Amino acid sequence: MQNKHTLLITAILLFAAFGFGQTYVSGDVSGIWEASGNPYYVTDNVNVPSGEELRIKAGCEIIFLGWFGIFVDSLASFKAIGTEEDTILFTAEDTVLTRTTGGHLGVSLNNASPSCSLLYCEMEYGRGGRDEYWNIHKRGTLLAAYCSSLVVANCKFSRCKLYTHGLPDESGRGAAVSIAVSDSLILKDCVVYDNYSDDSGGGIAISDCEDLNVSDNYFCSNIALRTGGGQ
Repeated sequence: MQNKHTLLITAILLFAAFGFGQTYVSGDVSGIWEASGNPYYVTDNVNVPSGEELRIKAGCEIIFLGWFGIFVDSLASFKAIGTEEDTILFTAEDTVLTRTTGGHLGVSLNNASPSCSLLYCEMEYGRGGRDEYWNIHKRGTLLAAYCSSLVVANCKFSRCKLYTHGLPDESGRGAAVSIAVSDSLILKDCVVYDNYSDDSGGGIAISDCEDLNVSDNYFCSNIALRTGGGQ
């Protein structure tokens, strides 16, 4: 009887430890995400409002339950800082990507606050295309435009796809990472592999940027049907 009680108590403790940790997020969000809230299920687009900050700590797992993204408003701050032993994962529930289904929209920084950063993050199964909800042309699982002093280091970008059907020609750039009209950018020690674009930039695309430090990145098995398999 004592063994049965012990097993029952153990089961209850395990359920308490693993059954209530999940967190559902959508809409306006700021503050700190801790690994204790894992997994973070994104049920609709997440927006970091102007003047606010979202900080994601080491060990967090972010799972997009649909074609949603994290959008960082003008002068908002975004910091996702993992460690070598405890990375931050951004992934999709539906990992079968087609032109119209699967994947997620990743993270978009548009004129965000200076010094946003992503360190030791893993982004996988992003899908670029047209986002009717936000009425934007989405490219790059990590998209940054009009940003300053952005740091992306020791990150992995894999299995992302960009389908340009329905996009203007100039939008089809960068399946995994797309950075434009930004300055003082650091992109280093990243691994970019197994990404696909039916236009240009199978891995990454950088345009109209100044003062760049792009170094020691590894590219493998990226495909672009027009130009720039890796970049």
